Amino acid sequence: MVSFCGVAIALVIGGILGVLAGYLGGRFDEAIMRFVDAMSLLYDNPINRYLVNSSMLPNLKQDADGGLTLFVQHDSPGGEKEVNWLPAPEGPIILAMRL
Repeated sequence: MVSFCGVAIALVIGGILGVLAGYLGGRFDEAIMRFVDAMSLLYDNPINRYLVNSSMLPNLKQDADGGLTLFVQHDSPGGEKEVNWLPAPEGPIILAMRL
């Protein structure tokens, strides 16, 4: 029963968004497409971190010389290095940066 309700809710919401995107088009349709694209790129990771941004800098551990080392990899670097870890899926990835 729970799975039926989940599917029914998804169908109703998806149907409404689809009709609105088709009727309104333009920016609304573009926003829905970009949201779905972004959601399809996310995957389960143990710390639920999908980005590193400037608001996180106070919590990241700096190197002795003041630099910052980020670990973008599938497995945790362990210990105190984990605060600088950005989990990545297994296999090849595309890393996009805006500096």
